Amino acid sequence: MSIPAVVDPTLPMRLPHSMGYNKHSLLLDGFEDYIDMGDTPLVDFGNGDFALEICLRITNLAQGRCAIFGKDALAPNRQFFLLWDINNDNSNALQLAYFVGGVWVRLTTGPNFLSDTSFFHHLLAQRRGDFFWIYLDGLRASSGAGVGVHGVMDAIAAKLQIGHREIIGEFLDAEIAYARIYGRSFTQRQVEYNMLNYTKPITDNLVMWLPMEEGQGLTAYDQSGNALNGTLTPAPTPPIWTDVRKWELRD
Repeated sequence: MSIPAVVDPTLPMRLPHSMGYNKHSLLLDGFEDYIDMGDTPLVDFGNGDFALEICLRITNLAQGRCAIFGKDALAPNRQFFLLWDINNDNSNALQLAYFVGGVWVRLTTGPNFLSDTSFFHHLLAQRRGDFFWIYLDGLRASSGAGVGVHGVMDAIAAKLQIGHREIIGEFLDAEIAYARIYGRSFTQRQVEYNMLNYTKPITDNLVMWLPMEEGQGLTAYDQSGNALNGTLTPAPTPPIWTDVRKWELRD
């Protein structure tokens, strides 16, 4: 997909308030809610690049450690994750990690990665070669080789989940506007493009795209073409469909 040659530098990188209409979003309660994608080989990225992208509003800064994305069960079934508040001390550092031969390779941001509950934020975390890059609202927030030796990501039996990971009972307290996974990495300009054009993202090597536009029911449907649909869990009291104004996301 082609992208603009120049992203307008006058636009603030923070997701702004402006005019627009509503779209649906999904509210996870931080207690038992998550989206279950099942065990899929589509995210067995091997030695290749990958990117985890989400637009969310953290609704509790004191929720402790929890998974934003996780394909991570009990050892040896651990593959990758993106964790909020990795130190479980409400310092709210973020960590991106994947496993090579059962040993994790990881990059951790500094504390207070996000410090508000009022705004939606665009987050993209990726592996690019032997480096990690984490972007917040279109700007690089952290990067580097991280800790550990890069290599071939373990391919294991575990469920891909959003807002949780099988390894432990830690649930994300947040409102999610959309989520995507790619089998590729991004330049900063491409990150900015996806943030600015959330309804028309780059589609090259797009593995999963949940626009969260259903507004009802127990399924978040994948628009990547891979039919990687998410089941809202638990069924008796699932995450709540709600609305977010488009001007909060930047269309």
